Amino acid sequence: MELEEFKQNIAYNLIWFRKKNGLTQLQLAEKLNYSDKAISKWERAESLPDAFTLQQIAEFYGITLDDFLVKERKAPIFNTGKKKFIISIMSATLVWVVAAAIYMIVGLVFTSIKEAWFSFVWAVPVTGIVLLVFSCLWGKHWMQFASATLILWGITLGLYATFETFMSQNNLWWLFFIAAIPVQLLFVLWLFLKRTKKNKNLE
Repeated sequence: MELEEFKQNIAYNLIWFRKKNGLTQLQLAEKLNYSDKAISKWERAESLPDAFTLQQIAEFYGITLDDFLVKERKAPIFNTGKKKFIISIMSATLVWVVAAAIYMIVGLVFTSIKEAWFSFVWAVPVTGIVLLVFSCLWGKHWMQFASATLILWGITLGLYATFETFMSQNNLWWLFFIAAIPVQLLFVLWLFLKRTKKNKNLE
């Protein structure tokens, strides 16, 4: 095998395994602590990763070095990134199906209870928790931020609705929302620091 053909095979398989795992060049670069420019050059066969780096990539994908020498492969049947997104959405939807079921059961069986709609209010932070679990598993910082935000404001809304409904009529329950603002600012700061760290890794 000539050098050029060898480089083309490596490049072809680097692209194939990256797409199979639903990663962009930038995401892969972040996980390997390389620049996206280096990833791009490898995939264009302009340069080759050294043996250590190639072994590192193989371990990351759970394959062997020989897998990088295969000349042709079938297109991935299903994009892993899309699959993860669909799983997250389906799990979040299930929360609302359960909330709707609770609403219907309480409304039909316990007709004296007028607060069955609370199931939808508390479904908001529960949805955030479900999404946060998946985002932590798959390392999506923006999704972690969005999920944490949904949890924060969902809990705030739930507390406000609960206290406003069951406690004495007090006009100060809106302070729950004021108290949530500094927590939200901490989330923003966390996301900013993560972005800054990622940009430094790509320099």
